[in-house]
Amino acid sequence: MQMNLQAKIPVTFGILTTENIEQALQRAGLKAGNEGSSTAQSLLEMIALNE
Repeated sequence: MQMNLQAKIPVTFGILTTENIEQALQRAGLKAGNEGSSTAQSLLEMIALNE
């Protein structure tokens, strides 16, 4: 957070917490949505706020 505040460099962190490969595949774009795209969308929104 300090980097974002001081240098205006947005930083996000996204990690899938799963118990098995099936859950990972589901959360990476199949039935459960795409968690990675949510993280990317958050980063884009932070970039827009810094402009």
